[in-house]
Amino acid sequence: MGDDRCDPVCDNSSGHTFYGQSTDPIVSTISFNRTSSPGQGKCCCEARLNRNTFLRSQGPDVLYSVLQITGGDRLWTTSETEYIRSRVNAWDYGNLLAPLTCTPGASIAQAMQCVRNGNTFPPSEKFKEGSIALVGDSITRYGDSEENMGWAMQLRSCYKGRYEVVNKGNPGWTTDDYLSLLEPVLKQFPSPTLITLMLGTNDAFKLSLSAYKNNLLKMMQIANSIHPGTRLLLITPPPPGSDPDTIHETMNDFRNAMLELSIATGTPVLDTWKVFLGPDARYDGSVMSKYLADGVHLNKDGNVALYEGLTAFLKEHWPEINP
Repeated sequence: MGDDRCDPVCDNSSGHTFYGQSTDPIVSTISFNRTSSPGQGKCCCEARLNRNTFLRSQGPDVLYSVLQITGGDRLWTTSETEYIRSRVNAWDYGNLLAPLTCTPGASIAQAMQCVRNGNTFPPSEKFKEGSIALVGDSITRYGDSEENMGWAMQLRSCYKGRYEVVNKGNPGWTTDDYLSLLEPVLKQFPSPTLITLMLGTNDAFKLSLSAYKNNLLKMMQIANSIHPGTRLLLITPPPPGSDPDTIHETMNDFRNAMLELSIATGTPVLDTWKVFLGPDARYDGSVMSKYLADGVHLNKDGNVALYEGLTAFLKEHWPEINP
């Protein structure tokens, strides 16, 4: 294997499981008794906070749950919670990852991935020429939910292999989180057919409006620089569910910031507020409750509505790629 991959997860490693209380509900880490050196296989490992993954007997599809960091290990954090399979290369788990500083002997108390000293990760995975890249947060990531007929899954199914639809959504991420990693992500796509960009839901809770707008503009510039001429579609963060606060007003401000950038740069935008609330986009929490599973994420009806809104937009503006 090349340096950009890891061997199958180290089956001959030894470890134990430890659960403790911290700022996170469960401390789940991984322990290995060897590191890579010349002539040895590369050792990949993962730690997850998914209770369903760890709180069961250790079997062939469950990795050890404690990590002893050694000097020089390279670590990345990730918010995904997939099952860990012992015979799958670590790059199959890789999503968008961010560097994490550590010290020898420390423990990890969050969902993470690592590779042993001297290895490289994540690999530079490449997708098919002409693929569709969906960039966003959990509303994009959960667009692949089978249970809720995710909008991304519906889009992929409708294209029937005509285009590879690649989900690059990362739960909890803001434009701040994505900004430094957008370039390497988009370089995985040779001549993409379409790039969608839907971020802002988490930004409304974590960033100032000006920071969001600046980040979003930079991301648009990065996309246009790497793939000049590629269709770039902004998608506004959807309206939130009914709540006693005024978060919908804040969210509307972030929506308007994206709309303003769309006008200023001539970038097409799909306004999800009009998709869910009608042409006047007047906020109504009772209406949104029909489309949301938890006040933020889309339920089945919400995913269907977004999918239909997206395909209607494509039919009108880019009929040549309409499913």
